[in-house]
Amino acid sequence: MEIKKVKIGDAIIFTPLELREKYKILLFFTAKRGGFSSGKYKSLNTAYHVGDNTDFVTKNRLKILKLFGYDKITGLISLNQIHSDKIVAINDNFLKENPGFIKKPADFSKQNIPIVNSADGLITDISLLPIIVMGADCNLILMADIKKKVIAAVHAGWRGVLNQIVLNALNSLKEKYDSNLKDILIFIGPSIRKCCFKVTEDIFSLFYRKFKGKMAFKKYKDEIENIDYFFIDLVNIISDDLQKSGILKENISDIGLCTCCDKDNLFYSYRKEKITGRHAGVIMLE
Repeated sequence: MEIKKVKIGDAIIFTPLELREKYKILLFFTAKRGGFSSGKYKSLNTAYHVGDNTDFVTKNRLKILKLFGYDKITGLISLNQIHSDKIVAINDNFLKENPGFIKKPADFSKQNIPIVNSADGLITDISLLPIIVMGADCNLILMADIKKKVIAAVHAGWRGVLNQIVLNALNSLKEKYDSNLKDILIFIGPSIRKCCFKVTEDIFSLFYRKFKGKMAFKKYKDEIENIDYFFIDLVNIISDDLQKSGILKENISDIGLCTCCDKDNLFYSYRKEKITGRHAGVIMLE
């Protein structure tokens, strides 16, 4: 299913239009244009934790929902992302244990932000509850079980890929919702790609010991520094993990854009900019 670039007003998003049309599942990845933030965070920064003005971040998050006409439902539900392999399910039990968790947009403030506990993956089967993961080079993976109507959002930096958080999300879908892997569609958003993800031998060895033959990489010798570097294809590892777990190859859609060297400068990149905002992957059952 193709992820298409769409301009809505002054904002740019990337979305598989067919998913919404066929299955009433809203899914999109944001670019950094069309928001309220300024300076290094310009302009559609979705993260509160990076040093940006929190009022601007709240306005940015609410604007994202307004792009699709959802300005009167709860705000984007996010995680305190910690580069882990942990998955949190927001279901009826979660809401019973957390009364008042779902709030109106007018209730949001610096002290009252809808953030779930520390983890890097969210799952829900609740309609009109938009979940979000954020990144500025990390992989953002959105999942949709089109039969059971369950969705997931996963943040996978290199540590998350190494610890196979994507497989943890799939296992959670199977265990908690009895999902059939053949019914799950996967969407991989913008992230740092093999052209730019350069690591030293200590990091490379962690991946090689775990994935060996199924990982794509290129070795590069920096003659000036006299150091061996390795370029790793994280998306290739993710895709391979998904297919070996039972996800159909044709059910994996990749935006195919690198956040670090994208010629249109559409995305935030921590590796390139250090102090910067975060773009987002958002998914919601309509």
